[in-house]
Amino acid sequence: MADLANSPETAFDLYASRYYALRTMFETSYKGESPIADPDLKMVEPDRYDDMAAPQLQGFAFPRDLLADLYHNAAAKLMKTVEVTV
Repeated sequence: MADLANSPETAFDLYASRYYALRTMFETSYKGESPIADPDLKMVEPDRYDDMAAPQLQGFAFPRDLLADLYHNAAAKLMKTVEVTV
């Protein structure tokens, strides 16, 4: 992915769009086009997709307790097993 960003602004946009897509899939029931173009779609169906085609996103609308595990609890549990030295 590093080769896709030629400036800090471009790198931020790449990160932000992927962060948005993950949050959309985890937290909502959104069903629609992704904000991220995927030129690989053209390799699969060149008559249907071009370089700027985007895949569909399907939101799962995970419950709050599962989101807490994804966003916090799993990492907190892992960190308890790691010895941190400063």
